[in-house]
Amino acid sequence: MTRAIGLTVLSVLIAGAVSGEDSPEMAMRLINQGAYKDGVAVFERLAEKGDVRAMTTLGTYYQYGDGIVPVDEVKALEWHLRAFEKKTSSDSINNIGVLYRDAQSIPRDIVLAQALFSWAIETAKNDDQINRAEKNLAKVDVYISKEQIERAKKLNKKD
Repeated sequence: MTRAIGLTVLSVLIAGAVSGEDSPEMAMRLINQGAYKDGVAVFERLAEKGDVRAMTTLGTYYQYGDGIVPVDEVKALEWHLRAFEKKTSSDSINNIGVLYRDAQSIPRDIVLAQALFSWAIETAKNDDQINRAEKNLAKVDVYISKEQIERAKKLNKKD
């Protein structure tokens, strides 16, 4: 009986793998094999179906390129904003903040970046998220004026 159940589970798993259903794992496998265009296409199909992880991954790919896709800050921002709209998280807030802080082809806004990093700290659910937001905030604090910090605090103010 146990063997029959095990074989049934195995056959379901194999059927899913053979059926070619899109999954984040399939997309990453394609990327890791160097089939970037195919991997990105799988992530795009998943993202269009509402997969937040796929949206965030696409945003990161377009933000940094890494040889997978050409850097495109507009597309990166679009994917990060879609992920943020679907699921507000410290990670999505951080990603958007980094884009505004380091912007090359979209308007750079260190005040907004500072406000986003502060918000990311407030919404963080674990130490890794807090540390990431604090490191990003420290990079902004190096060149932001006191007046700009006050403007950022007003953006973050809860009414």
